[in-house]
Amino acid sequence: RAITKRLKTRNTKGVWSVGRVQTPTLALLVHRELDYLKHRPEPYFSLEGRFSTTTHEYSGAWFDPHFKKSQISSTDEEEHSGLKEDRIFSKQTLEDILSDFAKNKDKATAQETRKESKEIAPQLFDLTLLQREANRKFGMPASRTLQAAQRLYEKHKVLTYPRTDSRYLPNDYRAQVNQIIKDFSKDAKDFESVCRKISKQGLLNQERVFNDKYVSDHFAIIPTGLWPNDRLEGDDSRIFELVVKRFLAAFMPHAVWDKVERITTVGKQHFRTRVQDLQQPGWREVYGLDSEEESRLPHLNEKNPEAVTSVLVENISTQENATKPPARYSEAKLLSLMEHCGRSVSDEEIAEALREKGIGTPATRADIIENLIIKEYVARQGKALRATSKGIRLMDVLARIPVDNLASVELTGEMEYGLKLMEKGKKKRSEFMQDMYEFTETIVEKARSFDYDEIYSREDPLGSCPACKKGLVREGFWGYKCVRPKTSSESEDCSFIVWKEKNLRYIDRFLVEEVLKKQIAGPFEFSNLSGTSLFEEYVTISTEKGLVFCTSEGTIKESLPGKEIEVLHEEMIEKTCLGKPGHIKVTPNSYMCEFVSPQDIIGVIEEKPKKTRKKKGRETDVETVTKKPKKAPKKVKKIISRMPRELCGRPMSLDEYKLFLITGETPPIADFKSKKGRPFAAYLKLKDNGNFEFKFVSRKALLGEVDTPKEKKTRAKGVLKKAKVTKKIVQTASAE
Repeated sequence: RAITKRLKTRNTKGVWSVGRVQTPTLALLVHRELDYLKHRPEPYFSLEGRFSTTTHEYSGAWFDPHFKKSQISSTDEEEHSGLKEDRIFSKQTLEDILSDFAKNKDKATAQETRKESKEIAPQLFDLTLLQREANRKFGMPASRTLQAAQRLYEKHKVLTYPRTDSRYLPNDYRAQVNQIIKDFSKDAKDFESVCRKISKQGLLNQERVFNDKYVSDHFAIIPTGLWPNDRLEGDDSRIFELVVKRFLAAFMPHAVWDKVERITTVGKQHFRTRVQDLQQPGWREVYGLDSEEESRLPHLNEKNPEAVTSVLVENISTQENATKPPARYSEAKLLSLMEHCGRSVSDEEIAEALREKGIGTPATRADIIENLIIKEYVARQGKALRATSKGIRLMDVLARIPVDNLASVELTGEMEYGLKLMEKGKKKRSEFMQDMYEFTETIVEKARSFDYDEIYSREDPLGSCPACKKGLVREGFWGYKCVRPKTSSESEDCSFIVWKEKNLRYIDRFLVEEVLKKQIAGPFEFSNLSGTSLFEEYVTISTEKGLVFCTSEGTIKESLPGKEIEVLHEEMIEKTCLGKPGHIKVTPNSYMCEFVSPQDIIGVIEEKPKKTRKKKGRETDVETVTKKPKKAPKKVKKIISRMPRELCGRPMSLDEYKLFLITGETPPIADFKSKKGRPFAAYLKLKDNGNFEFKFVSRKALLGEVDTPKEKKTRAKGVLKKAKVTKKIVQTASAE
C-alpha cells in the first residue's frame, strides 16, 4: 500500500502495486526486456559447404575447432552471446578461409561417428508442466489451460484433479492404471493399438511413475478412464488429448536415436554435419512418429564406419547474418523459471526452502501472470511476454529507493525458511513476526521519504541539451529532460524532454545517449499503439518533440510509419453538435470525423473597391485595392473525433456514430464488457476536443425502473436524467 500510494499520480492510469510473488516474476521479464532493448545487431558471416560421396550428397556448416566456450561469458546470457564457433565477424578472416578452401578443395576428406542414444519416456503432468506444454504446442496462456483442465475435471469427469504439483502416482494405483488402459483399448479408437501394446508388455518405467514420497494432497494429472460421450471441442479437446498421450507415453519403452556427427576437412577448414535418425520410436509412437525405413544420412563407409574417406567438393556458399537479441520469455519458459527459481539463489538454506515450491503455486502462477497483464506491467507479444514501460519503471524505482528486495525471490525463501525453523521449534513465532514488523517499517519509511530527483541525481548526464545548448540531459522517472546549472541566469527552464516510452517501446538511456551523440540512430523495433504489429524505424532528436522517427538520412517523418490507412467509406455530415460540418472516414478498425468550418481557412485576402474621385470634371475608373489583414488570424486547431468499430467487446455501427456526432451522445448501451469480461452499461458523450467519455448508467434505469430514494442520492442527477429512456430505445440500441 505504501508503494501504491507513493507512485500514484494524476497522470497515471491503473494501480502501482508490488507483491511477494508478482514482483519477482515481473523482475524476470524486466531484466530480459532490458537485455533485448540494449542489443545492437552485429553483422557476421557463415559458410556452408556442399559435398558428395559415391552414394549421396550432403552439406556441412563451417566451424572453428579451436573455439573455446571460455571465450564467452558463463552467465545466463551465454546462449545469446554473439561469439559462436560457426560465426565469422571479420571480412579479412572470411577471405582467408575462402582462399585456403580454394587451394585445397581437391583434398577434401570426411570422418563420422555414430552413437546410439536413448530418449527416456516422459513423466506424467503436474499443472505447471501441462501449462508449459500447452503454451509450447498451442500458444495457450496458462490461465486458459487451467480453465480447460478444470472443466475436464468438474464438468466432463474425464481428468483427475488438475491443481496439483505432483508428477507421480501412489504405489497402490497400479490396478487403476491397468483398468484405464484396458478401457481405452475399447473406447479410444485413436489409441487402441498403443493400449494393447502396453497391456501386452506390462507397465514400464514404474519407478518414474509410482512413488508415495512425491505424492502429497493430490497426485499427477491423468485420465479417469471415462471416455467423453459428447465430442470435446476447442481447448478442452486439445488439453484432454495432451494428457491422454502423456499418460500412455509414460508406460512405453524409451525411444532410440542414432546420432551422427560427420566432420569434413578441406585444408585447414572444418565443416560439421549433424543428424539424428529415429531407430526405434518407443514412446514417440503415441505421438505418431515411426522410425524411417532409410536413414536420412547414409553411412560414409559401410565396411569401416570410422575410417577417413575422400569426398568431392561441390560448392561453398556465404551467408550474411546479424546477431539477434535474447529471445523474450514465452509463458512456458516463465512458468519454468517460477517453478525452479531456487536454482538461482546462492544461499543454500534459502535455496532449499524454494527448491520444492518455487515462487507461487501451480494453481496461482497463471493468475499471477494474468494479473501482471491486467495491471499493464506486462503485455503479450505474439507467443512471448514483454515487460511494458510501466513495469520497467516500477522495477527501476524500486532499485533506486532502494527496496529492490521486494523484487527478489530470496524474500520468499527467507520467509519459507523462517516458517520451517518455527515448525522445527528452532524459532519463536514472536521472533518471526518481529522480523516481519521491522521489514515492513523499513519499506514504508523508504517509500515515504524518497525524492524523485534525488534517486536519479547519481546518474551521469547523457549529453548536452540539443535545444538550449546550455543544460545537460539527465534521467528522471518519466523521461530524460534538460537540467540547467543552478547558477544559470536564464529566467525560464528549458522544456526539452525525451519521454521514456514511444510506440510501446521503453526508451532506455543507452538509446538516448546514442541518438544525442550520433544525431541519427537505429533502426530500432517499435510497435503500433495496439501492439498487434511491429516495424523498424530510425530515430533522431527534435528540439520540440523529443524523440521522433526519421529516414536513414535524418529527414523527420511527419506521419506514423507503415502502410497508409485504408479508407473504406467517406461522407460529409452538415450539422454536428459542435456547430461545424463533419468529414467522416470509415477505416477497417475505426470511425473518424474531422470537424471543419469556413472560419478555419487561413490566409483570407480582403478585397475592397477604392473610393471614386472626380478629376477636372470627369470620374476616374474604379480600382480594386487588395489589403492584407493587419494581423493574421490565429490558426484554428483541427478537432478530430475517433471511435473504434468495436468498443469494449461491442460492435459500433456507422448510424450510431452519426447520431453520436449530431446529438453529442449515444443512447444508453447495456452490453459493454470490461477488461475482466464483466458487462456494464453506459452511454458515450462527445467532449469539446473530439474525444469521448463513458457515462455509466444503472441497470434499473436501463429497464425504465425507478431508483430508491437512497440510490437517487448516491447517483449524479445528470446521469439519472440521461438514463431514463424507454425500453424500446434500449432494445434498438442493443440490437444495432
